[in-house]
Amino acid sequence: MGTDRWGIDDGWWGNDGQWHGADPDTVAALRELFGGDDGPVSGPPMWFVRRGDRSPVDHGCTLVLEDGTNLGEIGALP
Repeated sequence: MGTDRWGIDDGWWGNDGQWHGADPDTVAALRELFGGDDGPVSGPPMWFVRRGDRSPVDHGCTLVLEDGTNLGEIGALP
């Protein structure tokens, strides 16, 4: 159980209380989309957080939600 440098988890805990490993082909496809295992982390900076995390941000940033909603520049997570 763990998360790689891209923030991709290797599985999840289901509602059944069991650990479900992520499909290796899906994980590999996501890593390739992010630039591959050996590629540099590039592109605009992104920060992935869990629901309820109310962390402050060091510098103002634009917050765009998964559904595309743009909340504009923020100083802390809402």
